[in-house]
Amino acid sequence: MAQRLDQLVADLRTHSTLGNKARVVQLCGQIAAIDPDNPDLLITTGLLAWRHGKREEAEALMRQAAARHPNEPECLSSLADILAARGNHAEAIAYYRQSAAMRPGHANTLLRAARTMRRAGDVGVAISMLSEALARPEAQNADQISDVWRELASLYLYENKVGDALAALESARGVAVPGAEQANVFRQGGSLWEYCQSHGIAVEVLDDLAMSRMTNPEEVAKRPAFAAGLEDVQLLGTSFVPVTNDGFFFAEGLVPNPEKIVSPMAGFYNDVVQVSDGVKILAAASNEEAVAGTHFFVGFHENFGHWMLNIFSRLMMAARIPHLRSLPLVVGRGVGPMHFDCLARAGYNRDRIRIVEPDTVYRFERLWMPSMLYHGYRGELYWSAKIVDYVRETLSPARPRAARPDRRFYIARRNARWRQLVNEDAVIDLVESNGFEVIDPATYSIAEQTELAAQAEIIMGPAGAGMMLLLFARPGTRVVEMIYDFPAMDIHPTICRHLGLHYHRVTGEAVKQGDDPLNHDFEVPIDDVERVLEDIFQMSH
Repeated sequence: MAQRLDQLVADLRTHSTLGNKARVVQLCGQIAAIDPDNPDLLITTGLLAWRHGKREEAEALMRQAAARHPNEPECLSSLADILAARGNHAEAIAYYRQSAAMRPGHANTLLRAARTMRRAGDVGVAISMLSEALARPEAQNADQISDVWRELASLYLYENKVGDALAALESARGVAVPGAEQANVFRQGGSLWEYCQSHGIAVEVLDDLAMSRMTNPEEVAKRPAFAAGLEDVQLLGTSFVPVTNDGFFFAEGLVPNPEKIVSPMAGFYNDVVQVSDGVKILAAASNEEAVAGTHFFVGFHENFGHWMLNIFSRLMMAARIPHLRSLPLVVGRGVGPMHFDCLARAGYNRDRIRIVEPDTVYRFERLWMPSMLYHGYRGELYWSAKIVDYVRETLSPARPRAARPDRRFYIARRNARWRQLVNEDAVIDLVESNGFEVIDPATYSIAEQTELAAQAEIIMGPAGAGMMLLLFARPGTRVVEMIYDFPAMDIHPTICRHLGLHYHRVTGEAVKQGDDPLNHDFEVPIDDVERVLEDIFQMSH
């Protein structure tokens, strides 16, 4: 019995980390039948209660865990997390300190405590806690040590201690910060559209492209689609953040992941934006360059799906506004033959394209900055469905009516850096026996991809950029997506519905943690794959 309990608890920890909600609930029930006071059970059920809005129940469960297991540091720090979230900072700090004392090599406990004190407004205590974590003998071997230094840099920035922030960043990076001697601090400006309205800056608003929530396209409240004509504006390298001449930066609705701009980890994800305290950013770069004339900003993203939906779709606004249509474009380092092909099909040859480089601050005489017509905002995805029509019409040539498409394509993900399907070989064996061709769209030109999609009866594959092949499919095409339980990836049902495609899903389970919940490796039940295919074949006859 003890051995079985140990295995169940180990499984619970794994699946809780991976976010497999159904399995977590199942394991909680099995553990409760054997050991209702198990600390992992109490912590997990407390977190589940919290996520379902049951605040008092969550706190009671965490207090129960801490009271019955006072020598389990995770019980104490988990209670501290709940107390901190409920505003009981003093008691939370006490529990954090008790937990940290029990596991001195666990810098993450003091990191959590410091963030609590920061939320409480006591930055001085937060800095002392991080300094305490760094001063411990085992600190240099701790996995989270770089995160601690970045958090410390963020706190120094909050206190306007730029020199200390740069020194902390150097410790986090292990090398000097590029351009540290000419670092600048900029303050967040919020909504660029509202800023332009209040400052008399020229803005082109396209009401018919206003964005609604992907989960509720009929929602009355919509986000505007606009292009702002910014004069004497800085662009922070391939962070793609614009800064107005009065020192305000803007990220909301302009970059794919604005939360990565306004976080202590900003420098991990961006080139010129080094760190943020949530309101200000510290920017540093080795190079500066002035750019004369007027340009239209597009940007760049290496992921094919983001390139199409976030970046390339911006050209839809330039196409609709005559005085913007003729402007040269600003894109980022990393564009390759496929991207140039897309831009050429939209009417932009290479002599009308300016590439911005990393580690460089550009000052544009005038830059038209368009909003993204597909972006996240406060936990929701907003989009204009017309962007997929624009992508299809621009990149896919008109074709005469042809015979019924009859090719079946499986989009392989074996060469992906993350979100791999760990049992893909078994899936491929199954689909090949059912007449599927295994392809990797990245090895085809845009023209070849649109031709393949037009011939597809079924497009099938794991969630990822390759599935964007469906953008060029004919109405009526069957789309089978294999995916695990992570709502942020759940965009294809809406896109398929708009395009008249039939969407089918096989839900798997995460089995290996990635650097982000979006990047876990996962597995799908082969029986479920077979069942979905059988249903499709029956419907097709």
